Amino acid sequence: MSQPSVSTKLPWYGWVPLMAALPVLFVLMGGLLAAKGIARISVYGLLAILWWPRGRRALYVYSDSPVWKEHIESTVLHCLSDRVAVLNWSRRKRWRWSLAALLFRHFGGSKEFNPMAIVFPPFRKRVEFRFYRPFQDWKKGRTEGLERMERRFLALLSGMGLTK
Repeated sequence: MSQPSVSTKLPWYGWVPLMAALPVLFVLMGGLLAAKGIARISVYGLLAILWWPRGRRALYVYSDSPVWKEHIESTVLHCLSDRVAVLNWSRRKRWRWSLAALLFRHFGGSKEFNPMAIVFPPFRKRVEFRFYRPFQDWKKGRTEGLERMERRFLALLSGMGLTK
């Protein structure tokens, strides 16, 4: 004997709440996208007003991790001019409000954000250097990725006059 077939088809009146909710969802999504766009424009506006006229174009963030602290301090930090903002993630509780901290929070993300560098060439797309994975490889003896990324980073800064 065969079992009776059960229809899983939604009756027409079941679609009414879904159709009524769609415009609300579209408005919310549009609002979120607009807010993100306004935040991005505001951040770049602050860059144009507060940093670019003073020649600031880059942010470097690192921490006191035993994996990279000594290397960064001996290889990278001494090359950076005073027009590169440097933040130490290990001392973030002491960060005051600053454009550097705002930029880090806005662009840093939640993964592989330490150590990292962000370069903000005026009127061009920002360039991010996320050093976390290259340092993990460096720790295992594979140094070429880190060396290549550091060369690219320092060459970009040098071309912008941001190295000593």
